[in-house]
Amino acid sequence: MTEIKSYGRPPLLVEKVMEAAMILRGSEPTWAEAKRQLGESTFIKQLMNFDKDNISDCVLKKIGSYCSQSDFQPDIIRRVSGPAKSLCMWVRAMEVYGRVYRVVEPKKRRLNAAMSQLKEKQDALDDAKAKLAEVEAKMAELKQQYDEKLAQKEELKRKA
Repeated sequence: MTEIKSYGRPPLLVEKVMEAAMILRGSEPTWAEAKRQLGESTFIKQLMNFDKDNISDCVLKKIGSYCSQSDFQPDIIRRVSGPAKSLCMWVRAMEVYGRVYRVVEPKKRRLNAAMSQLKEKQDALDDAKAKLAEVEAKMAELKQQYDEKLAQKEELKRKA
């Protein structure tokens, strides 16, 4: 990152990458702001801990316009700057993640709701099975008592 920060006036591709990174971070997409943030000791850590689950549609659209440019490719940017290539890869990864997350998240919520309903139904089924087991046990007890009483009756008939 020191290499990028050292530019007085960065090459156009490096500037594009930094603009895209600043947009993702919710900052002003200017070289001055990018240079200021590059000077922060926690810059890399902030990128690693970026809240990628909450990229707004507006930001995703702006980043998409950068990522769709033919020269916004890590291999092309690598020719100008190695660190900018890494940032380009990060921006592209966040853009892909954001698009995929938009598709997956509603499905994930539906899955969680379905799993919750399934757990409720499983619990109800377990309760019903427990009650059935109680009833069957009581029935077996009553049948045994019935059989005993029937045997007593037969015994009394024979004696009489």
